[in-house]
Amino acid sequence: MGLAPEAWGQVELGQSARVFIAHEKNAGLTVPLAAVQQGKSAQQASVWVVDPASATLQARAVSLGAYGAQDVPVLSGLKADDWVVAAGGHLLREGQAVIAVDRKNQPVIAPAAAAKQGE
Repeated sequence: MGLAPEAWGQVELGQSARVFIAHEKNAGLTVPLAAVQQGKSAQQASVWVVDPASATLQARAVSLGAYGAQDVPVLSGLKADDWVVAAGGHLLREGQAVIAVDRKNQPVIAPAAAAKQGE
């Protein structure tokens, strides 16, 4: 995975991004290497997942496959529709409030939150 060359001029240092995990037949889920954090022990990996209902972070223990050059397969611990923080995880904390933004740095409303707003 990587950023398309034509997009480099639109990215600023420290900018956050919404990441979609591609799910290909027989390929499973993968995450960028930068998304992987140390879990509760040195042998346990985790990723930061955004809870769309509360817009807060949760550390999620994951089981990983063989590391690739840019990404790693997730064998268990994630669902295809989970929102995963792609980088900067060393600066985050459990329960921290976050705002998901799109490529234009506009806030993204999670499906659950959008449904509540329509009520």
